[in-house]
Amino acid sequence: MSTAQPKSELLPGANEAAAMAQQNLEQLTRASERFMKGVVNAAVQQIELSRGLIQGGMEDLSLLAQARTPETFVQAELDVFRRRSERMIEAMQKVSDELRQTWGEAFELAKPAAQAARPTAAAAKPKA
Repeated sequence: MSTAQPKSELLPGANEAAAMAQQNLEQLTRASERFMKGVVNAAVQQIELSRGLIQGGMEDLSLLAQARTPETFVQAELDVFRRRSERMIEAMQKVSDELRQTWGEAFELAKPAAQAARPTAAAAKPKA
């Protein structure tokens, strides 16, 4: 007759703890994946910003080249500055919106795992 007990009986709650740890790991993995997707999307937005600025720069040079008087040149410079500012603000708004959404979603995905990892008051009390 064997006196060895199955491992699950030796450590009460071990199966539940392992399942919870697995679930927490999966939640953290999903949060990390969402975060990385958001970072990639923000990088794409930055590339689009650069591309837009280059294309807009060519249009801006054309606008400046068409000026025939000092007054039209100054007006063209003001228009170029306004257009570049608007493009920059719009692009940065897209990047910030993407990052805000990413952080929010990643936080919500990771929050249950972080709460589960936090020791409870009963577990933190020393046993007498």
